[in-house]
Amino acid sequence: MQKLIDAYNIDDSFFDHVVSFGDKPRTSDAGHGGMTVREGEDGSFDMQYRFTYPESYKVRGSTKFTKRQISVFHRYSVSGAGTLWIFLNARPNSELQSRLEKVLTISREDVTPDWFSLHLLVFATYLGNWRGSLQHLGETIEEAADIALTMDLSELKIVSENESLVRLLHPQYLGSTLKPLSSELETTLITIRKLAVVNEQFLSKNIATDTQHRKLANATAYYTSTLEGHLKSVDALGQRVQDFSSFLATALTLNSQTRMLQLADASVEDNANVFVVTIVSLFYLPASFVATFLGMNLFDFDGPDDGDFATSKKFWIFFAATVPLTCLTVGFWYILTGRRERARKQPKPGS
Repeated sequence: MQKLIDAYNIDDSFFDHVVSFGDKPRTSDAGHGGMTVREGEDGSFDMQYRFTYPESYKVRGSTKFTKRQISVFHRYSVSGAGTLWIFLNARPNSELQSRLEKVLTISREDVTPDWFSLHLLVFATYLGNWRGSLQHLGETIEEAADIALTMDLSELKIVSENESLVRLLHPQYLGSTLKPLSSELETTLITIRKLAVVNEQFLSKNIATDTQHRKLANATAYYTSTLEGHLKSVDALGQRVQDFSSFLATALTLNSQTRMLQLADASVEDNANVFVVTIVSLFYLPASFVATFLGMNLFDFDGPDDGDFATSKKFWIFFAATVPLTCLTVGFWYILTGRRERARKQPKPGS
């Protein structure tokens, strides 16, 4: 390629387009590649540009899209010294190559093609792919949105099975996929508008005829309108993702709050059970203590009347000791609990 650049005295800026090939289109290059025009001393015009386009392929019966890029260099000589075209594509036997070979086969020697004919061929070959790509992207987002709307977030198994689709609704998806699409479309739109400017310039310099000018003006107007429509579609898809992302975040928050409420209810129920056990223990422990302390003297299992079971006449001492101890224990617990509750309700400094 360097020999070709040197042989035809091509501007070094074209080398920037050359080195961008060999790898998939990078997000960092999404805003680069708009058409530039340089007028030579001999009256020739060097036009070069690069743009990204989607290309479909089949995987297990389903249609997927990947990104490709095309770079074009065109030297148009007004003096009739010849025209130079260079097309760079990421893969051999591309669709553009097939169309170029077909055009060269059916073209007649007595018919001079318009200077912009191959530019329009490039646009007609690849720019139409955007509609199918955006439609496929929209259908995928809608599918994810439908799943998000009907998915029971409380079922972890269901959430994990649909995680790959629901991930499309995350805000990160906007930055990784949709925003580069806008930059790529805007770069292509810059090229179309620049070609329209060159068309007006050629008409003013009598380089192009009125018929040629009108033909190219109609084509650039059509592609401009189409690309602007695609940009609006990308914005609409982005807003759609943001809306469902907000909905999904709210649903997840409500689901989390519901789980926390259930845990709180379970905790309250556990606390109630502990409270009951505590109250029972408060009544039981003093009595148990007194019974243990006085039990041997309050009951006689070998009474004087034929060995019958007998109760001491001083059995009242058990109740006289148990009841005050129970009241004292319960009262102490009540006072201590009340103090803790009042301390908890008091506002903390700085809050």
